[in-house]
Amino acid sequence: MARKTKAETLAGQRLAQEAYEAELTKTYPARLMLALEMAQKFDMSIEIADGKFGVEQHTATASTGYGCFLMTFEFSQESESELQFLEERIAKRQKELVEEVRVHQAKQAALAKLTADERKLLNL
Repeated sequence: MARKTKAETLAGQRLAQEAYEAELTKTYPARLMLALEMAQKFDMSIEIADGKFGVEQHTATASTGYGCFLMTFEFSQESESELQFLEERIAKRQKELVEEVRVHQAKQAALAKLTADERKLLNL
């Protein structure tokens, strides 16, 4: 089995990188629209100005670490980077909400086990 030369290896890596970027370019608009839809569901404000989508968290219950994300509809490395950060923040917020629901349900289950007298003693 013959070994690849450095030039062949670099050419193969370049082709793989170009294929990866082509796939990102192809899927970027759909991912952007999905991220904007999810951002809206998680109380993030969306503004459109100068051909860019701006997404920002504004609610008082928001976790720290949310910032403003600026993306264009057309694929670019900057917009892709911002979209990846936004997708990460949305995934983090989804996990936080799942945990909030779990804690709420656990509390409700615990409270359901209390007798009327216990509730009265605990001022519930």
